[in-house]
Amino acid sequence: MIMNENEAKIQKQLLPREIPQMPSLDISAGLLPAEEIGGDCYDFIKTDPDSLLMYLGDVTGHGVPSGIVVAIANALIYNHAYNAENITDIKSLLIKVNRVLKEKTSSNMFMTLVMLYYNEVSKKLKYVSAGHEQMIHFHAADKKVTLSPAGGLALGMFPDIAKNLNEYEIVLEKDDALIIYSDGIPECWKNEKEMFGM
Repeated sequence: MIMNENEAKIQKQLLPREIPQMPSLDISAGLLPAEEIGGDCYDFIKTDPDSLLMYLGDVTGHGVPSGIVVAIANALIYNHAYNAENITDIKSLLIKVNRVLKEKTSSNMFMTLVMLYYNEVSKKLKYVSAGHEQMIHFHAADKKVTLSPAGGLALGMFPDIAKNLNEYEIVLEKDDALIIYSDGIPECWKNEKEMFGM
């Protein structure tokens, strides 16, 4: 299915129009869509001058059904982010989003997602992964790369995933880089027989 002009426009409108500025972070993001509407999405939510909520998600499949799940998830995350008593509790936010996705989407649709919260004052970055790809952390001081712990459970699979989600903290030092991506990166074909992989 080739994506028509209206479908492309709708998908683009779900992406952030600009990337928020944080004094101690250099943030870049992008999405290269396939020929049809996909299930990849990302966003940044600045609930106050010192706090930034970021996420990247990937819905199963392609086409209009995936696009609809992305739209629902985006709306839910925005709603809970701006109405949360404690925006730093990203695990609770994802538990709430999961409940609605499970109720409102088909049983074969689910969404992997990693959500991050950064505070400019404390310089702390924490995250929760809902079955998403491991993040790549480049440590500038010793030029080494580590992967974030695997785990979590995709949103929309089960009504309650509280026991499957864990919150972690990442210590970012000067000039470190954190790379967050969807499975479209390691699953790119290197040649006719093998994918690039990690």
